[in-house]
Amino acid sequence: MGRVLRGLGLAAGFCAALAVAGCAQGNSPGGPGDKGALPPLKVTVATPLVKTITEFTDVTGTLKAIERVEVRPQVSGYIDKVLFKDGAEVKRGDVLVRIDPSLYKADLDKAKGELAGAEAQAKLSAVEEARYAKLRTSSAASQDEYDQVAGKKSVNDANVLTARANADRAQKNLDWTDVRAKIDGRVDRILVTEGNLVSGGTAAPTLLTIINKTDPIYAYFDIDEQTVLYYSELINAGKFTSVREKNVPMEFRLKDTKDADGYPYKGELDFAATELNAATGSLTVRAVIPNPKPYKFSAGLFVRARLPGAKVENAILIPDAAVVVDGAGKIVYTLDADNKVVVNPVKTGPLTEGLRVIVSGLKPTDRVVVRGVQRVQAGVPVEPEQGKITPDAK
Repeated sequence: MGRVLRGLGLAAGFCAALAVAGCAQGNSPGGPGDKGALPPLKVTVATPLVKTITEFTDVTGTLKAIERVEVRPQVSGYIDKVLFKDGAEVKRGDVLVRIDPSLYKADLDKAKGELAGAEAQAKLSAVEEARYAKLRTSSAASQDEYDQVAGKKSVNDANVLTARANADRAQKNLDWTDVRAKIDGRVDRILVTEGNLVSGGTAAPTLLTIINKTDPIYAYFDIDEQTVLYYSELINAGKFTSVREKNVPMEFRLKDTKDADGYPYKGELDFAATELNAATGSLTVRAVIPNPKPYKFSAGLFVRARLPGAKVENAILIPDAAVVVDGAGKIVYTLDADNKVVVNPVKTGPLTEGLRVIVSGLKPTDRVVVRGVQRVQAGVPVEPEQGKITPDAK
């Protein structure tokens, strides 16, 4: 009897477990009869901006001085005088720093004295050699005697050359105690003040200051690969002039003046690298910008610029963040009539007014996913919220 009751209890517990499991299955998210399933993913969609544009490519670059010279002494010694004001304009040849010249003056005087002595010995040897040459013709002196006198003259002539070289070096060392500007430009602050010992020469000379020439000034830009290909197509079609053949105009503005009216400063591209950077996939180009006083641009500053391209009627523009790169190329997600995600392979152009030009793959009426791009999946329905695509302010 006890065994029967225990068997009935186990059966009842097993049935209860099945019942609980059945209830849990019916109420689980996504299960049969589920009323608490997760809602569709919300995304922001917008139709492309369609307008006639001149395809300007917006790029950001860094300014660098067209010439930059580190001022270092060629001789060692104590700084006697600093002859420039920090931040002043200097000309090539201006004396910036004077190193104590007293030891170098003494070295020059010594070298000049040695040169005078060597020249006197050489002059005496020349007279003696001429006399022995005359005696040799009359057999009054032997060939051996003449050879000894002629050899002495050659040694003394060589001593003159050595002494003259030493005197020239001593003169140069004295001249180099005046440390001069090698270019026109604006000098930085003095890094070593008067009374300090500085090292000269080529091993590890002391840095005294820096001169930058900033009129004009260089701007360096890294152009992405797809923009490089775009301009290559324009060049091949005869719609754009290669920078390697002729300077190309650009318009600039300072990056930190976001409210600037357009791009008021103009410059020209004058250089393009011969190959793309393998690490970044970009091409370095350089522009020259006029920078007269009072210098608007400074080395190290970031600038924004616009490189003109071709004029395009009814260009299709979308945010660059809406373009996704996968293994097959570039794609853009759109929604169909049932709000399901559709994958659209696209061909892109440059950035213009902060938006990416879509050359092919989209229609003006397509509903493009512009926010939530990283979470959508092809064929999965979503809940769209209407957005709007607008260009950056000029």
